[in-house]
Amino acid sequence: ENTPKDYEQWEAFDSLALPVLVLRGGDSDLLLPEVAAEMQQRGPKAIVVEVEGCGHAPGLNTSAQIEIISDFFITN
Repeated sequence: ENTPKDYEQWEAFDSLALPVLVLRGGDSDLLLPEVAAEMQQRGPKAIVVEVEGCGHAPGLNTSAQIEIISDFFITN
């Protein structure tokens, strides 16, 4: 039987040495706000952007969502 800790990947996340962008769907019940906040504090210190009005994975099909990614690549 799986437990929530079976999916923790903090060791791998903490070992990353590159800029990380996390797009969190505002209605996600998979990537919880507290996990996204922890991602900002540890490892590569991710930039977290919450996309309102969508579930777990933003569709990246609007100009506003695409601009988030574009800006990240330009500045990082």
